[in-house]
Amino acid sequence: MANNYITQLQIIARCEENNIPYAVLPLQDGATIVVTQRGARIFGPFLAPDAASLNWVNAAFASAPAFRAFLHEGNWNLGGERLDWS
Repeated sequence: MANNYITQLQIIARCEENNIPYAVLPLQDGATIVVTQRGARIFGPFLAPDAASLNWVNAAFASAPAFRAFLHEGNWNLGGERLDWS
């Protein structure tokens, strides 16, 4: 499954533009993941901030207008991995 080449920098930019709380967590060897409050999603891992996610991310993250439209339409599948708190 293609990951649409969405980078950590793009995910952070879309979160900041839309006031979505997030955290960047370090992993081994310089890799990171991004965790968002919306949807309890984990994006990445990323091998560098400008590298594509190794897991699928919705293509809406590619541009600010596309992402705003995605959220406005009530879509929920941001991609990434979901957390289950139960």
